[in-house]
Amino acid sequence: MKLTFWNGVDTVGGVQVLASGERGSLIFDLGVVRNPYIAPRRALFNDFVRPRPDSVLADYLRAGMAPRLEGLFDSRYGDGSTDPAVLYSALTADLPLVGTASVGRVAVYVSHLHDDHMALLPFVAPEIPVYMSETGRSLHRAMTEAGELQPVEAPITGIGVNETFEVEDLEVEVVPIDHDIIGAAGIIVRSGRATIAYTGDWRRHGTSPHVVDAFADRCREVGVDALLTEASTAGPSPRPSIGEGELVERLDKLVTAATGGLVWVSFYRRHLERVAAIAEIARGAGRKLAVSERTATLLTHVAEVGLLGSDVLSGLVVYVGQAPPSVPTVTVGEIQAARDEFLLEIEPSTWPLLLDVGVEADDVYVHVNGAPFGRTDPTWPVLETWLGQLGISHEVLDSHGHASPADLEWLADRIEPGCVIPVHTNHPTHFPGGRHRVVLPQRGGKIEVVS
Repeated sequence: MKLTFWNGVDTVGGVQVLASGERGSLIFDLGVVRNPYIAPRRALFNDFVRPRPDSVLADYLRAGMAPRLEGLFDSRYGDGSTDPAVLYSALTADLPLVGTASVGRVAVYVSHLHDDHMALLPFVAPEIPVYMSETGRSLHRAMTEAGELQPVEAPITGIGVNETFEVEDLEVEVVPIDHDIIGAAGIIVRSGRATIAYTGDWRRHGTSPHVVDAFADRCREVGVDALLTEASTAGPSPRPSIGEGELVERLDKLVTAATGGLVWVSFYRRHLERVAAIAEIARGAGRKLAVSERTATLLTHVAEVGLLGSDVLSGLVVYVGQAPPSVPTVTVGEIQAARDEFLLEIEPSTWPLLLDVGVEADDVYVHVNGAPFGRTDPTWPVLETWLGQLGISHEVLDSHGHASPADLEWLADRIEPGCVIPVHTNHPTHFPGGRHRVVLPQRGGKIEVVS
């Protein structure tokens, strides 16, 4: 089996790897890194300089941010010529151009629904099959109906737990993993006598460490020649993280203690299990969770497909935008009149509501991995300016979705692969491999995996 690497070898996110057998090929994942603080060396287009609306795919291809795989993308996008062989620039000189041979010999796998792993999915040609976990497929449908994701014309197939699909001579087993989004799953790929495993993003300090244990045990059982694992936390200054359970417990205490004031909270709406926990904390404290139209719409659709209990909508109100039919609205005046009865979602686009609603001495702001995404995010100082100027008491509870250095080493020890290939990291040379053979992939390079 041969592995071709386009992106994600020296950035946190944007993994684009092609696994090729004698006849079939599978690309995983298919995202781009748009936040400049996690891809300082690669992303020409980001949250500040966006691709042009009429040539998004072409801009990504010319910038070297999309894989150069002929036939992968729908030619109807852009100016009608999205052939990677045509859209050449100096930035793609070191990236290989790979021919697909014919339709039916290439497929796409998406490990989870974060943009840095699937943002290019809407551009995939309709004849190219796309696979993800069955739960991921249900979530994708709900997120698309909610307007959170763009529609995808390529056929998406959901694969059940530990079930397989084939791409010519590649056999691909989908194995669940624990990350901070529902439906995350890694894969085990076999071709001839060679076997690789890819984790996607994962953590062991979340709500389901047993799922990670089962992934590791399955890899060890089948025997893995090469383990491709995300290594986001590898580096000279690893980002610390508390456990998900501790985050929920500490947030509960903060909300319970804020008896006389309003509680503002920043969370990532796609972390649905955490949003459900926040809703439960609000109900337990006798508060309503007030959210944006976008969050309410997403929660409504996710509840409809059964990925969250319907009780997540209990006590939910909308105070920014138009509410879905099943969710009531609340006005700024109503919040001001009963500040201790609400827990309010806040994000950069709605920070001005801090001025509309006002801040009082008993209020508290809690950041739980919403935007801006961490202290190294370029907009974090802007948040600090807002909080400092308004004089609001604030807490930062950080439980991110990535494995600690100790857990990265634990995974390698548990699986005992032939080699470890770190991806999804700004610091691949800092992988805590210990006694394991670590192979560092190069952007534009190839690695041959043999048993």
